[in-house]
Amino acid sequence: MFLPKFEELRRFSLKSLTTSKFTTFRDLPHRSDRRFISLSRSLKDKYRTSRYLPVILISVFIFVNLILHINRVPLFHEEPRRAIIAQEMILTGDYILPKVYQEFYHKKPPLHNWLIAAVSIRDGIVSNFNARIVSVVSLLLVGITVYLLLLRISVDMAFVAFIISVTNYSMLYEYGNKAEPEILQVLFTWLAYFFYIKNPADIRYITISSVCMGLGILTKGVSPLFFYPGLVLHALLNPEIRIKRLKSLFFHLVLSSVLPLTWVVWYYFRTDSHSFINGFLFEVGGRAKGNFRKFFSYLLIYPWEVLAALLPWSLVLFFTFKKEKVKDEVYESSFLIFASSFLIFMITAGSRSRHLMPAFPFFAIVSAFHISPHKPLNQTFSRLSLWVFSGVCLSAGIYFLRGSFYVNGVVFFLLAVISGLISRKQYLILDYILILSLLYLVAYENGIYFHKIKTRPDYKDTAGFLVKDLDKSKPIVIDTNVVHMRLALDIERTIRKPVYSRRSANFDDYYLIAGPQSLNPSCRELSRVNYPKEILQIISVSVAHCDKRSVQ
Repeated sequence: MFLPKFEELRRFSLKSLTTSKFTTFRDLPHRSDRRFISLSRSLKDKYRTSRYLPVILISVFIFVNLILHINRVPLFHEEPRRAIIAQEMILTGDYILPKVYQEFYHKKPPLHNWLIAAVSIRDGIVSNFNARIVSVVSLLLVGITVYLLLLRISVDMAFVAFIISVTNYSMLYEYGNKAEPEILQVLFTWLAYFFYIKNPADIRYITISSVCMGLGILTKGVSPLFFYPGLVLHALLNPEIRIKRLKSLFFHLVLSSVLPLTWVVWYYFRTDSHSFINGFLFEVGGRAKGNFRKFFSYLLIYPWEVLAALLPWSLVLFFTFKKEKVKDEVYESSFLIFASSFLIFMITAGSRSRHLMPAFPFFAIVSAFHISPHKPLNQTFSRLSLWVFSGVCLSAGIYFLRGSFYVNGVVFFLLAVISGLISRKQYLILDYILILSLLYLVAYENGIYFHKIKTRPDYKDTAGFLVKDLDKSKPIVIDTNVVHMRLALDIERTIRKPVYSRRSANFDDYYLIAGPQSLNPSCRELSRVNYPKEILQIISVSVAHCDKRSVQ
């Protein structure tokens, strides 16, 4: 009885079972067949889980490290501007016209500010965490979707592309947890390709892709430069799909313009035509400032800037490159997108390596086809580099302990111990770079990034002191030449009302925060405070009550 039944079961391979015409257990002829089907399905589910588990664990590890200190580290560079636009949207209820100090801000479309405001709207306050979490989530979504796209080709290849996407220097360390729109633009530009390439002839995928492109335009207007040139070239180089593909791309372009044009029309009717033109076209033309005198030197410098931004993977690709002819639509289109984007920005001398960031996922895909993940690394090199890293971590641990930052000191001592212990092993190149990247991420977030807490002043207490005795019903006007944008943001967080610049204010009775020497005749000084505008620059500001009617 057993042997005939065994012969029947043997005919069902795992592949045939998973693609069988039987759609339910009731369709199967024997109960034992059903048990075999259940077992094969459970094995298949387990295999799927094992494919996703490393990506999930690495994503969680990166996420935890990126959010560790984002609420404590003061906003810096352009981050306060992104936060204050979202803050004023919440306070005024005007989400169409981006404003800073209630002046129109014309340099970037508002999607990034909308998302920050959406995260913050429940509390009504744009915290440092809320302003930065958008970039953290966007970075991980880029890596995960890159992995999902290549998973149908090769698990190893998908994993390599995932690692390159989330651990290249520029995206992870420079913008991975910053309140800047760069990573969000990368995400939507990439998602436009992700959905389009799945089925360029299917109206559903074209529609979803065009929505993502429209959102990319609403983040930074240059997203189409990283999509259409490369895909048009790909269509032109493949005569068998040329006409259909060009038609679908034209339809995609038309659909992609719906969301941006909706905002532009709304924007246009809310303000004057000059600000409309300024606001929408700045990102398209503002970064393409040609300079003939610097053109030739820039041609030599720009590729090196890009290589530095793509570290460590630009070096890994150089040393592990496997030369083979690849015939795959994802590879070919990704290569053309990256190459065309690179050339476009290389001939515009006003651009920087970070402006090419939306092309980085396509670099990851191309590299994954040419990197051999199983090539062994020289053991002497890996051992020496990990010892050096261990020594640096040991020194950093001593530094932080001496500064009474005990948690950070312990973290660096642990990093030093771990680096020393794992230095004894022989590594494949991919494993080594992944381990070193994640160790460096911990060191960066708890060292270089954390150090900004000590070196960049927090203005929360200063803001509270400036406004503590003021009548909150009266508007507050600031002198933008002496009041740091972070201080202005903290004032808005404290009073839960927008502040005004002198250019945007038209009040008879108001408070003015300005330099003592720039008070109007109608202003009576109430208090004065010194605060550090920059690391080594102390500024004195006065709080004055101004009443224009008193001098009339």
